[in-house]
This record gives sequence, C-alpha cells and structure tokens, in this order.
Amino acid sequence: MLNNLPVQYRRDPWLIVLAAALQVPIDRQGGVIRSLPNQISLDRVTWNLPVEERVAGIVPPAGATVEQRRAALRAKWRSSGKATLAQIQAVAESWESQRVETSFLAGVIGIDIINLRQGTVAEIREAVEKIKPAHLPLEITERQYVETPILVGALARQGDSMILWEVDCNDP
Repeated sequence: MLNNLPVQYRRDPWLIVLAAALQVPIDRQGGVIRSLPNQISLDRVTWNLPVEERVAGIVPPAGATVEQRRAALRAKWRSSGKATLAQIQAVAESWESQRVETSFLAGVIGIDIINLRQGTVAEIREAVEKIKPAHLPLEITERQYVETPILVGALARQGDSMILWEVDCNDP
C-alpha cells in the first residue's frame, strides 16, 4: 500500500501506522474475495448458504447438514420451468447417488435410484412432488448394491494349495 504513495510520504511514521491499520481489514476482505468462486457453486457454497436459501424461498429443517441443505438448494434451482422427465431427473440427481433413472409408464412417473449416498427418499419425493404434475402418481424405487469381489479358483487336490483369482466384473 505504501508503494502506491509518492516517495516523500513513504517514510512518514503516521502514514506507516495508518497503512498498517488499514492493511488488516484489506487482508480480511481478500480472504472473502478469494472464497467467492466457491460461493457461486451449489456444490461448494458455505457461508453464503443462508442467503441462497432465502433467495430460493427455502427454510432448512432444524439439524440439517450442510450437504442436505446444498442438495435441497440444487433441487430448488433445477425445478424451475416446465415439468419434463429430464427436469424431474435433474431434481432427483441433486442428491448424491450412483445412478438415477426416470420413466413414465402407464401414467406413472417412476424414479429408480441406485445406491443413494446422501439424503433420503423422502427428501427426493418432497422435491419432486413440488414440480411434477399434481394428477400423476409418483413411484420411487431405491436399490442398494453392495460391491464384493468375485473369486474364481480351482478345486485343489488334498495337500495342494488353492489358487484364487479375483475377477473384475466391471471390465467390458
């Protein structure tokens, strides 16, 4: 800051103390400014979360975690516009899961959630109920798959050691 002053003022003790006092709030503001890009992202918002919730018209439930509040905020922002399957899927994908599939069969909106990692089906149902056409029923199926290794081996003769190979089932 002192380097921006004319040369004859840079050694003035009063200005040096004033510049040091002003540097503290400037440094604090620098930290806030550096955190602004995170506050724009719905996946990383922290101190700006109450403001975003107020703008979206969300009242977070007592005891909700930051991740639950972020998911509700993502769902709210994704729910604007005409209700389509893509939009319903985008709202359902606001909560972290392995995969979400939506369908519309026989007049029923179906959501198939695989390995829901964050939030509950009730939270997803509440968000989707707000945007779907009121006359259509909603059916949500949650499936949890557990990944375990598959071992392949050969039956050994008595006294031999057994050799096992782990099979990667994800390989095409």
